[in-house]
Amino acid sequence: FIGLLFIYLIEVNYSSDLLLSIKISFLLESYAIVSTILVGLVFLLFFQDKKSEKITNNY
Repeated sequence: FIGLLFIYLIEVNYSSDLLLSIKISFLLESYAIVSTILVGLVFLLFFQDKKSEKITNNY
């Protein structure tokens, strides 16, 4: 999927449509931000699960 995006970006760069490339770069930036937020949330949930497991094991 990311490879397809890069191929699309290269094709857009070769074309003369500047607005389209700006839109694509904005989409890529928003996609990166969303993916990092999702990864952070998953890590938070994972560590919370580990902490709750330790608490339940103590009792």
